[in-house]
Amino acid sequence: KELLTSPAANVSQAISGKISGVITSQTSGAPGSDDTQIYIRGRATFAGDGQPLILVDGIERSFSQIAPDDIESISVLKDASATAVYGVRGANGVMLITTKRGREQKPEVNLTASWQLQSPTRKDTYLDSYQSVLLLEEALKNDGLPSQFSDDDIEMFHKSVAGQLTSTDSMFYPNVNWYDEVLDNHAPAQRYNVSIRGGTKRMRYYTSVEYYNQKGLVKDLSNDEYNNSSSPSFTRYGFRANMDLFMTKDLTLSINFGTRFEERGGPNSNERADYSEIFYELNHTPGWLFPVKQTVRNGEKTQTIYGGTSQYQNNIVGRLAEAGYYRQTNTINETNFIVDYKMDWLTKGL
Repeated sequence: KELLTSPAANVSQAISGKISGVITSQTSGAPGSDDTQIYIRGRATFAGDGQPLILVDGIERSFSQIAPDDIESISVLKDASATAVYGVRGANGVMLITTKRGREQKPEVNLTASWQLQSPTRKDTYLDSYQSVLLLEEALKNDGLPSQFSDDDIEMFHKSVAGQLTSTDSMFYPNVNWYDEVLDNHAPAQRYNVSIRGGTKRMRYYTSVEYYNQKGLVKDLSNDEYNNSSSPSFTRYGFRANMDLFMTKDLTLSINFGTRFEERGGPNSNERADYSEIFYELNHTPGWLFPVKQTVRNGEKTQTIYGGTSQYQNNIVGRLAEAGYYRQTNTINETNFIVDYKMDWLTKGL
């Protein structure tokens, strides 16, 4: 139950700060790519920066393949207790996860719903064009270099910041906050899970259905004619069914089935992995350099021209708008058949 107290994309995030001796580190905040790194022995793990062995119902799997609502218990084995059973595979620790199973009871339905807003811990304050030009002029003067802007130019930038210029003049004296042009202040995420649990003396079952959707901070700037979004996003559909059939007093058949469908989307450009290129351009493109875009008439049609100069040709808004979008889908299926046959009649305790 404690795992469900904090909204999280997956189990690896949900356990952060909840298990003694377990260190977690999230290396990416991109939707669908934020699996947390887990360390049981600390950073000084065996054979380098190794991850622990993770077993779900006795089978090695990833944390990302299971929903937090489907977990019954988590056990952590460290040091000698891990290596004694799992050998060198358990040198970095072992995490044993047991999923929920049916009980001899009437059908029990549970619904879990969570909605959250994600935001950056710090968003840089963008210096306006007027202040940027003043500081640039001061730096040029201190270095004994000629001035780049006249007093009239500086005054025009002052008026641009105050919103006192016409649309034509503002094209020559822009005041662009690139952070506001590209990034949203918040990114929503939502998760829903419905499960049914019950059983009789001869059969027990547990089933669950999950839906998770996460948006990114980068705005949808795509000019796709079919209105396909280029904003980073991640959607996941999951289904799990655990069933136990008691054939005789000694023979039990268990079936564990799980399937997940994942879809990732975002801008179709080379920064889609971690979006570091986007933030590089945001931090290295002055707001006074060129306007974001300009709409001009071309005959009976209008045409959008994105700003740029001979030295700064990389307009990040234009790149995101014209690069299009990408969609990546992934389907994961898992099925386990378990036969448990008690042989006490042959050897006691077997």
